Amino acid sequence: STFILDSAAHGADLCDRKTDGWLYSRWANPTVSAAADKICSLEEGAATIVTSSGMAAITTSLFTLLKAGDHVVAPKCVYGGTYEVLAELLAKLAVEVTFV
Repeated sequence: STFILDSAAHGADLCDRKTDGWLYSRWANPTVSAAADKICSLEEGAATIVTSSGMAAITTSLFTLLKAGDHVVAPKCVYGGTYEVLAELLAKLAVEVTFV
């Protein structure tokens, strides 16, 4: 969903990150931000990312940490979606994966 904006200029400022606020709930929304802030506080972290699923969290983590030429050692017995990311997607990014 979207949020009510004061004007088109306000929407443009939100898109350009010139002002704080809510524009589109799939990008950010008050509920997810409150949850992230609470988790960060409870865990005494510097920042928190909240994803919509475990696969989104796994994929985000792998794509953030890995680069071409890296080598991942993973267990043979993993969730099917995780296996696909490891075996198929990472190969396209020139990341080697060994299943043990």
